[in-house]
Amino acid sequence: MNEMLDLGLSGTTVDDVLIEYSVRIQLSDHSVIVVESQLTIQNRSGSAHFTPDSDSDTALQPIQLLVSRTIEAATADHAGGLRIGFTDGSQLCVDADDAYEAWTVSRPDGRLIVCLPGGDLARWGASRGADS
Repeated sequence: MNEMLDLGLSGTTVDDVLIEYSVRIQLSDHSVIVVESQLTIQNRSGSAHFTPDSDSDTALQPIQLLVSRTIEAATADHAGGLRIGFTDGSQLCVDADDAYEAWTVSRPDGRLIVCLPGGDLARWGASRGADS
């Protein structure tokens, strides 16, 4: 089964990136993506792997280049992988972690998606009504 869950972030822009033992990405619609596991950024120059809780601030600086980029598509797969594609062709990818919550996406309406240890996805609905 290769079904992808659309996270509904297409067209939003990265407003800010905060790095402090995790990567917190604030979007233009007030959604927030938090990555607490290894992530990969791919672009025309190649790909680079980052671990927010152990890499130095200097090593994590390339993640700041996401600011002002617009999301073309953001999906989660059945194994808990997060894939965010930007309109400039770059991508941010996070795989599930066996021991920790790898990433979360929170939306301003109360929707929350969490990649649980092992890759299962927990989802909570909007403030008015659940989406499952």
